[in-house]
Amino acid sequence: MFFMSPLFSLKQVFKSKDATVINKPATISTFVSAILWALFGLHIGDNYIYFSNLFGLSSAFILLLCILRYGQNVALLNDNVFELLSEKKDSGPIPYQIKIPKLEI
Repeated sequence: MFFMSPLFSLKQVFKSKDATVINKPATISTFVSAILWALFGLHIGDNYIYFSNLFGLSSAFILLLCILRYGQNVALLNDNVFELLSEKKDSGPIPYQIKIPKLEI
C-alpha cells in the first residue's frame, strides 16, 4: 500500500502535464530501496520480499517516468510563494496578539 499511494496523484499529473505534486526525493529513494530489497529477497529466496518490492519498484518507476516526461515546474511554485509573501495586508493587529502595557517605575 505504501508503494501504491503516490500513484493516486497521477490523474492530476496527466491533467496538468506537470509533475510538481510528485515528491522527487521520496520517489528516488523508494526506487533505490525497492531495488535493494528486491535483490535481497531474490538472494535469500524469499518470494514475499521479492514480489512485494517489485510492485514498489514498478510504481516508483512510473512516477520517475512522469517526472522525466512532464518535469517539475518549481519556478511556478516559487512565484506563487513570493506573490503571497509580497502581498501587504494592513488589516490591523495579528489575531490573538496580546498587548502588554509598559510598566513605569
